[in-house]
Amino acid sequence: MKSPQNVTPPAQQSQTQPIWWLRTLLLWTLLGTTIGLVAGLLYNREAQAYVQRNEGKTPAPNRAELFGLILALIGIVRQAAELGRPEQDE
Repeated sequence: MKSPQNVTPPAQQSQTQPIWWLRTLLLWTLLGTTIGLVAGLLYNREAQAYVQRNEGKTPAPNRAELFGLILALIGIVRQAAELGRPEQDE
């Protein structure tokens, strides 16, 4: 259990928050937004080409491919989280 001397009040914690934390958050937000925007544009381009080739029929999403994409995204998020963990000397 922590002693009262070691506890920092919440007001002081927010003032001493390092600036790198905010920069990292903004960088990852910008990176994720950019990747999402590019992915959306590429998807829309391919869907539009599909509609033109198939006389107005809209493409139905393939559940197996969507599931694989979700698993890949989870893996990427886990790898990004591991970047913040320091290496352990063994």
